[in-house]
Amino acid sequence: MRPGRRAPGAGRGGDHRADHGQRRSGAARRGRRAQFRGADPGGPPRGTWGPRSSERRVLTIAERPTTRTPFESAVAEVLDALRPGEVVTYGEVAAEAGHPGAHRAVGRFLRDHGGHHWWRVVTASGRLVPGNEVEQARLLAAEGIRVVDGRVANG
Repeated sequence: MRPGRRAPGAGRGGDHRADHGQRRSGAARRGRRAQFRGADPGGPPRGTWGPRSSERRVLTIAERPTTRTPFESAVAEVLDALRPGEVVTYGEVAAEAGHPGAHRAVGRFLRDHGGHHWWRVVTASGRLVPGNEVEQARLLAAEGIRVVDGRVANG
């Protein structure tokens, strides 16, 4: 070792890597946990931050808060106006709602707010919603829309 240099961790009073945001060894983590023996490992005391995650339940659509932003209201209005057999892109919904270029926000709205005709919305290339292709194809077929190779077929 060169003069003037310390060995890693020497003279630092503990695990030198902890100062740099790196992972501690298993023994260091166990030692740290030992300092808090008797503390509730499940989080804050009951009643201070709401129900624990193990006690939470998913809200139904009827139970979700109904306050919406003007953008969300406009998107919901466009989606609710779609008739069976109509297929639009995320970008078309955004433009129709008065927010051209907000196609990703439309996708986020559909993800977060149930009860709308999500299966009638496809990507700009005509592809079905990633992850829900089978269900979307089934719902579109029930409305008379042809789907070929994961895309809405023209005509």
